[in-house]
Amino acid sequence: MAGPLAGQIIFAEESVNQDSFTWQDFSPKVYSAASTSPTEVSGTVAYAMYLRIGNTVWAVASVAFSSGTSGGAAIDLPVPAALRLFNCGSCAVTGSGASSSQAGIAFMLSDNTKVTAVTTATAFIDAASGNSIRYSVCYPADE
Repeated sequence: MAGPLAGQIIFAEESVNQDSFTWQDFSPKVYSAASTSPTEVSGTVAYAMYLRIGNTVWAVASVAFSSGTSGGAAIDLPVPAALRLFNCGSCAVTGSGASSSQAGIAFMLSDNTKVTAVTTATAFIDAASGNSIRYSVCYPADE
């Protein structure tokens, strides 16, 4: 495609490869002890997809825990983040017996590869067996 002449308008569909707008599936793992030392626990993925355009990643995921957590529940991001963000979206622990304050901020852990649900006071939220952790995030990717 040739570049525009002076005064012409570039439309998005002409300047971006539309084939790059394909959501990709991934298989996130879930963790207990998000606030100290994340330990993998078993879970069942309901859905997990991400879209990466350049260095920007949008991701959604939902995984059900097979056992409860202590010290906060966490879940993998599809690709590592370029920097740690306090709030990269929303994250919630849902299901029967879930904490009454289960909806919160998607808070990145220090390794930039996982998020956890926290309240606005940065209190980590635990999951009971059968609860799901769900997120919708947007962040800059590493590389």
